[in-house]
Amino acid sequence: MTQFWWVNHKQTARQEIENQYLWSPKTRSDGTRTIFYDNMREASPGDLVLSYANQQIKYVGRVVEFAFTAPKPTEFGTTGTYWNQEGWLLPVFWTELVPAVRPKDLLAILSPLLPLKYSPIRPSTGDGNQGVYLAGISEAVGLGEFVWNQFGFSEAPTKWQTEKFAAAQCEYLNYHRTENYVT
Repeated sequence: MTQFWWVNHKQTARQEIENQYLWSPKTRSDGTRTIFYDNMREASPGDLVLSYANQQIKYVGRVVEFAFTAPKPTEFGTTGTYWNQEGWLLPVFWTELVPAVRPKDLLAILSPLLPLKYSPIRPSTGDGNQGVYLAGISEAVGLGEFVWNQFGFSEAPTKWQTEKFAAAQCEYLNYHRTENYVT
């Protein structure tokens, strides 16, 4: 069954969208785990991800393969200097949503559908929740389906597109999948 995810990634959205993945550390800088990083290992091929950055959902993605251990991408530069250098890389085929959607504009409808625990945005304001990275929204009654249909994205990336992505990104993924980082 397809699961729905929501990623808050303002700091790294450009790099992650351009390079067709999500990346997170495995733990917080103090070594503690968080469900939002653990969710990287829960996402499965075929799952759908909404990309939220700068108060907009501008991309939707389909998970291409399971997350694997990988070093922090060099394209992040100085972003996240306090993050651990080892993390999870989740390959995602991203497609632009035109027009982009502002969840704040739909807050009256979205608010009652948001999960009570681990919500990606604040139900009262529509602002992104600080510290939330990859949040599961499948458990929220109908939120994933509502968002998918309401935002006008009528076609999910096809199997052919995801296979095309996988072939095109093979070199990039293999670069990150060194002997030291295979899980």
